[in-house]
Amino acid sequence: MGASGANAGRPVGFLIILAMAALAFALLLHDAFRYRAGGGDAVLSAAFTIIYDVLMVWTALVVLTAVAAIQGDMPAGGWIAAIVLLPASGAATAAAIDLATRGGRWALVVPCLLPPLVAAYALWARLPGLRAAVPTKAATYGVWGVVLVLSAIAGYAAM
Repeated sequence: MGASGANAGRPVGFLIILAMAALAFALLLHDAFRYRAGGGDAVLSAAFTIIYDVLMVWTALVVLTAVAAIQGDMPAGGWIAAIVLLPASGAATAAAIDLATRGGRWALVVPCLLPPLVAAYALWARLPGLRAAVPTKAATYGVWGVVLVLSAIAGYAAM
């Protein structure tokens, strides 16, 4: 999908959404690293906080990816991968945070890496300068391949 004359300007709205996604990401990391298994109402409250954080971050990532696909130049394989892998990676992130509370602290690599990867891909698709610097196949297959592998590892480990 190519950029038309009206969409080819400065991506101010896109950058505002990116800043809001970064804030939600910071909240997610803060809550993920302080979340501990326990008992009672505190665990239920923490679980809902994590779910809310993941929903905030992934909603922002969906919006960023959609804007990049519409106003930028995202290849068809990129938006098809986004449709499939964004929901899967959100679920894998929630599962990884849960796994981290049960002793698998290594799983926190998933929520640390997935959102910046997807946001970087959306930024690449939206900004012509980045698209010129990084080849299309390398960006698309590289990012979505890593998202697939990390999501699969986190999902499998949490089972």
